[in-house]
Amino acid sequence: MRGYPLKVIKFIDTWYATEDFEGNIAWISQINVKEHCGVIVSSVGLSFVYFSPSAKAKILMSLQRGFIVHSVECFTKEWCSVKIGEKTGWMLRENLWGNIQLN
Repeated sequence: MRGYPLKVIKFIDTWYATEDFEGNIAWISQINVKEHCGVIVSSVGLSFVYFSPSAKAKILMSLQRGFIVHSVECFTKEWCSVKIGEKTGWMLRENLWGNIQLN
């Protein structure tokens, strides 16, 4: 699926061995791989997007497992800033899956 976040686990010649958040592995041609496609909500049940990086902050929205977040920046090991539509908020990093790097 176009824009679906994957982890690259191996690279040979022009092919990537990739893994999705459910553990499925597939080989994909380099031409079809784009860096930084976002992350997937991986927690069981709902995950919350907070107004500020605190579980005590106002909840802006809740997301289900499998929801793709295309705009994400992680500034700490615990919290990531996310943008969904016109709303920007904070999510616990432990609820997100993908190639997440600290900024």
